[in-house]
Amino acid sequence: ISTANSGQIIPYISVGELETNYLQPYLKAFPNTQLIIPWGASSYNAAYSWAVQQGAGMRRDGIPNWNDGSDITFASGSGPAVIEYTDSYDNLVAAGLWTNSVVSADILRAKASYSEISWSSDFINNFSNSMAGLQNQMGYHFVLTNVTIPQWFSSITPNPITMNWINRGVTCLYVPCSVAVALLDGGNNVVGKSWLSGVNPQLNWASGPITVASSMNYGGVPAGNYQLAVGLFTSTNQTQPNFLIGNKGRTSNGWYVITNISLFNIAQPATNSTNLTAVYSGGVLNLSWPTDHIGWTLQVQTNSAYVGISTNWVSVAGSSVTNQMVFPIGQTNQAVFFRLKYP
Repeated sequence: ISTANSGQIIPYISVGELETNYLQPYLKAFPNTQLIIPWGASSYNAAYSWAVQQGAGMRRDGIPNWNDGSDITFASGSGPAVIEYTDSYDNLVAAGLWTNSVVSADILRAKASYSEISWSSDFINNFSNSMAGLQNQMGYHFVLTNVTIPQWFSSITPNPITMNWINRGVTCLYVPCSVAVALLDGGNNVVGKSWLSGVNPQLNWASGPITVASSMNYGGVPAGNYQLAVGLFTSTNQTQPNFLIGNKGRTSNGWYVITNISLFNIAQPATNSTNLTAVYSGGVLNLSWPTDHIGWTLQVQTNSAYVGISTNWVSVAGSSVTNQMVFPIGQTNQAVFFRLKYP
């Protein structure tokens, strides 16, 4: 597909030849290597599309002179896009082609994961200005926006979790990725780690909001208070997270702290309504409830007989880890009310 020095014209290969004689052998020979194919001509788009469906990425040279990035947009969602600029920084500036608006538009249009800036040090020195509005858009950019978890955690039964993410980047993550949620002690050491089954950011977390649901298991972890933290890993064989996300609270060992939780060595409580059983004996009131409702909180309010029951409920300390509480009867208390509340 070029003219040799001898003047001999080398004929264009067909789409089938490109796929069979070039793309297939490379994909087969390097199954664990990300193959990036340089875009050459629109007549080969069928072969390029086939390779992209096999996980290959696309590269477009000649940005912004010869193309605006649209030639390789089709790769988004299957393989990474790479753009390379046509000329030196000075020549692009002189031609009016190196402006924030042009550079930004081409990168976003191509849905690029990578942008080549190696022509000269001028690219590196000046690229930061053009990147001001792109730093969280090129490639993927995951941000954890909300987490729904139980009121407290059990080391005996699974603990449900729902996570709301948003990918503020222009395209997907194209490498393997697993998500884990850990329990950290006061020194940010991992005391328990649970891989989230069915949560796979690779290719599946496209631009926009993402909601995933799974469960966490912390069998064998001692009861106590911990920090709940999330981490993204290339492999489940790794000990520390190696992906960055767009959240604060990153520890020195790569975890992002979500919140503080309490772990108990009891099962998650039943959620159906139940009754309190009251027994009075020897000036003491004993309140109890079913053991499968451990985790519910006993609340109390004390009022005058004239007021009766109101809204001034107060949680009884320690009641959520037992199914029985004992209270001495106060002779001056005119009206005392109890209830169980969950969560």
